[in-house]
Amino acid sequence: MSRRLGWLLALIMMVLGIGLRLLDPAPIQALRGLVFDAYQKFDPRPYKPSPIRIIDIDDESLSRLGQWPWPRTVLGEMVERLRQAGVATIGFNVVFAESDRTSPARMIESIRNLDLPPAVQDALGGLDLPDNDVLFAASVAGGGVVTGFAASGHRTQATPTLKAGFAHAGDNPLPFLEAVPGAIPTLAPLEAASAGNGGLIARPDPDGVYRRIPLFFRIGGDIYPSLAAEVLRVAQGANTFLIKSSGASGVVSFGDPTGIDSVKIGSFVVPTDPSGKIWLYDTGPVPERSMPAWRVFDPAYDLSSLEGMIVLVGATAAGLGDAVATPVSPVTSAPVLNAQILEQIVHQTFLGRQIWAEGAEVLFLAVLCLLLTLSFMPRRIGAYLSTSLGAIGVIGAVGASWWAFTEHSLLFDPVYPILVGSVVYLINAVFSYMVSETERREVRGAFGRYVAPELVDEIAADPDVLKLGGIRREMTVLFCDVRGFTSFSEKVEPEILTQTLNRFLTVMTDELLSHRGTVDKYMGDAIMAFWNAPFEEPHHARKACLTALDMNAALPALNDALKTELAAGGVAFDGFRIGIGINTGPCLVGNMGSEQRFNYSVIGDSVNLASRLEGQTKEYKVPIIVGESTRDAAGDLAALELDLIRVKGKREAARIFAILGDAETARDDAFGRLVAAHEAMLSAYRGRAWNDARARIKACRLFAGGYGLDPLYDMYDARLSELAASPLPEDWDGVYVARGK
Repeated sequence: MSRRLGWLLALIMMVLGIGLRLLDPAPIQALRGLVFDAYQKFDPRPYKPSPIRIIDIDDESLSRLGQWPWPRTVLGEMVERLRQAGVATIGFNVVFAESDRTSPARMIESIRNLDLPPAVQDALGGLDLPDNDVLFAASVAGGGVVTGFAASGHRTQATPTLKAGFAHAGDNPLPFLEAVPGAIPTLAPLEAASAGNGGLIARPDPDGVYRRIPLFFRIGGDIYPSLAAEVLRVAQGANTFLIKSSGASGVVSFGDPTGIDSVKIGSFVVPTDPSGKIWLYDTGPVPERSMPAWRVFDPAYDLSSLEGMIVLVGATAAGLGDAVATPVSPVTSAPVLNAQILEQIVHQTFLGRQIWAEGAEVLFLAVLCLLLTLSFMPRRIGAYLSTSLGAIGVIGAVGASWWAFTEHSLLFDPVYPILVGSVVYLINAVFSYMVSETERREVRGAFGRYVAPELVDEIAADPDVLKLGGIRREMTVLFCDVRGFTSFSEKVEPEILTQTLNRFLTVMTDELLSHRGTVDKYMGDAIMAFWNAPFEEPHHARKACLTALDMNAALPALNDALKTELAAGGVAFDGFRIGIGINTGPCLVGNMGSEQRFNYSVIGDSVNLASRLEGQTKEYKVPIIVGESTRDAAGDLAALELDLIRVKGKREAARIFAILGDAETARDDAFGRLVAAHEAMLSAYRGRAWNDARARIKACRLFAGGYGLDPLYDMYDARLSELAASPLPEDWDGVYVARGK
């Protein structure tokens, strides 16, 4: 009982662990994120030269060019210089949400509000000064520039302008994308002049680390691209993004709306997570990735190295750029995030967490916990086996996860299954120790119930006398099972079910024992019994068949009594029906089991066939089926060949028979005519003469009613129709392959 309680607690812990994993709360996500971060720190993505550069507004650039914000004319000059250098696209990792305060037009406007003499006011009113934003917009309009807009934590009246089109395959991607309440757009003239417009909306995980960067997001009912996605689109001259979701051709989704699978940006296909995010495959700091902004304005610096490049303009200067944490670097800048995403896409180097990753992790967790729990069943070797399994599980989980990361860039979580498995192991270990100590105290009293009291001391003094083993012997084995018991059990209370089942088992056991059978075990509503052990029993096959006939004959009286009793309690009862399978053959009989517990039982291939024959009573609609060896050994009983069948787990075909009565039935003329007609039907059937076989079935039905065989011939009618409708292989030999056990 204590051991079962330990197993139960271990299984409860396993179920709770799996449930917690499926809920995936923030602490588990954080733990998984730390593991994935560790992988990237040990083996970061190697930096390869790429067409991506960051124009870095760093501290030295501010020192040379003045404090931020720079006049928009300076930024316009930067755009012109970069365009002259032949860059492919310029993406601003900066939001221009307000007008340039250094613009001459704005400065004059502020002066006009002062209390100045009329002459001065008139002079100022006559000035027509340029607007820096208009000049910057003119530079932007030259092409290849992508502006950025910021996310807002609340709804905004203004929305960014979409420059690209969207198409999707499969489920509508909108519900899967991260929702942003609103946005802070770029100034309208700049936005209108730009070739693209992307969002700066990357958000960290709850622990503050940026691990996944969205390529797309939604504001209301519209989809917007990120700055990285938009820059890549503009650089290729593409007009439309294609988003591929669950339900699309080639996407594995198991029939459920599992989210986004990948996106196509120009000629690049980018795998994403279900919400349209891409895992950051971090390189850490790479100086070659950036160029100080002041060099763009230095006539002595050759900008030809930027030809054909995608450049991102952003700030890392103290107080300007937002310092963020990535898996490899505790401090980096937002432009670096976008640059790394673009590098991954260009080089097609991605980290992935497949849609089936979580299912694989849960399956591994369940298998590990079950193996750990089951390993404690054999008391003496449980601790060693369980420890070995635990060690193998830990090493296997970490090794497989690391291998998947390094060799295939796949992310699998090894830590959570190990933690839950460890808890299950500890519960099992504690209870195993408690049970072992309890059983040591109880062993003397327990043996006193099974052997003579005077032998208890001898067994305790010499445990080697309890040896496992058996002998080979020709035996007959019987399996009996109730038909429709499950549906009956669902209708009644457990107490009534137990009483009814006990009544049935008592009647059936009486019949078995009265024919000198040995009851091996009860399996719910099923019984296993055998003959010719422990004592030799002559004519054991015949006795088993007669027992089966008497068991079936005892059912009507039992059913009538049970119907009356159950009806008094308001329970409808249709009566028990049984199926019995019998087989005769060589078996091993003796003390079977483990060194902790064993039973006097029988095993062997003949036992397995008897069990399969019991299952076939449902297929052939007869109550008793026996094997050919049993029919031959039983003598002159009324046996009718049913079929030549290959049961589950057997390569060789077996000839099976229905036992329809005793020797007196076998001598009856009607039974003889039935056998003749039936054998003629089987001959036609095995000769593929389907029409002849159907005609023979009609002849069989003339005698079938008295033996309850009409359902058998209904089955053969259906089988003939199926065979006639399908071409058969040339080597078909009439053997029927059983579909069930």
